[in-house]
Amino acid sequence: MLFLLNKMIRKIFFLLFAFAAIAVAFFSYSKFYARKDIKVIVDNARLSASVKTALALNRQLKTAEIDVSVTEGEILLDGSVGTTIQRQLAEEITRSIRGVNEVHNNLLVNKLIAAKPVDNERTLGEKLDDLTIEASVKTALLLNENVRARDIKVSSLRGHVVLAGSVDSVAEYELARKIADDVEGVVAVQNDIQLSGKENGAVPPKVDDKTLVTQVRAALMVNRNIDSTEIEIGSHNGIVTLTGLVHSGAEKDLVQKIAEGCWGVGGVVNEIRVRQAPNEQ
Repeated sequence: MLFLLNKMIRKIFFLLFAFAAIAVAFFSYSKFYARKDIKVIVDNARLSASVKTALALNRQLKTAEIDVSVTEGEILLDGSVGTTIQRQLAEEITRSIRGVNEVHNNLLVNKLIAAKPVDNERTLGEKLDDLTIEASVKTALLLNENVRARDIKVSSLRGHVVLAGSVDSVAEYELARKIADDVEGVVAVQNDIQLSGKENGAVPPKVDDKTLVTQVRAALMVNRNIDSTEIEIGSHNGIVTLTGLVHSGAEKDLVQKIAEGCWGVGGVVNEIRVRQAPNEQ
């Protein structure tokens, strides 16, 4: 029991870290977006996390399939629940969250939801895993300067991730799918992103060195193909230096590629060493 509790606490801690990384990413672009616009985006992300967590933790809603959208304190609930009582309960829980100004309840009552077999229900742990995956994918997208992540929505069901929204090019479309697919815990990616056809001529902002280090570290942490525990990151005038140990040359190259893709990175000095196998030492 104690082991399960500690595991749950670790999941919640990582979830909080992921949303903190999202906030860091948004605030890094203070010269890219209007300051008011940034505050709204960060508040929306925080409020969305609070509502989703509250709904996920309620046992009476364990079979419900609820999507949450946030626009400046207004919450839109979409999806399906099993009974009218669940529909009302979801709305009341949402209204009780601090910062919620209004709730638009578009939940549909579907008796098949209430009759779902127990084996198909997500456990609390699975729900927290999905919330963590959603936050991790969003973080990875936000930290890559080649993707307009602000217009991408992420949802996860037992690790099956759906990307929605819009991007400007086929290259962004493919890169978003690849970034999501590389996140720890993702089983499969369904890419429903639409092409907007708009050209984005905005110039990326200058990011301070401390923020660069935080962004690169967060981007490495959420990638399933990288063990970042022995990687050290430094930055001076926008040039990121990587040191430490990895398990292979491919992992070393991937670390550099991810660092180069982060917002504001002017260059990467890769001094990472590949760990030698015991019989090679």
